[in-house]
Amino acid sequence: MSFDKYSIQVGLRPPADRADRVIETCDQMRQAIHEQARDSALIANMMIQADYRGLSGEDRYTCLAYHALLQLEHHFQRCMELMRLMPMPPTILKEDKRS
Repeated sequence: MSFDKYSIQVGLRPPADRADRVIETCDQMRQAIHEQARDSALIANMMIQADYRGLSGEDRYTCLAYHALLQLEHHFQRCMELMRLMPMPPTILKEDKRS
C-alpha cells in the first residue's frame, strides 16, 4: 500500500518494514501516535478534543481507542455493504487442452 501526498490519513500508517520496526511497548505505541498526530485526522481531532476537555493520559487514550474502534466497525460494515451490493462474478479457470 502506498501513501502519496494526496491521500487522506485517518489512523496510523503502517511501518515501512514491519520486520524492522516492531512496536511492542506502550511507550513506543504512544510515540508512534504522537509522531503521526499531525497527519492523521482521527488522532489530531482526538488530541485537540482531549486538550480542550482536560483529559488525563489514560482518558485521552481511552477516547482515542473508542473512536478508532468506531471507525473500524464503520469501515467493516461499509465493506460488507459494498460486497453485498457489488458481488464479484465467479471466476472459472479452464485447463489448457493444447499441451
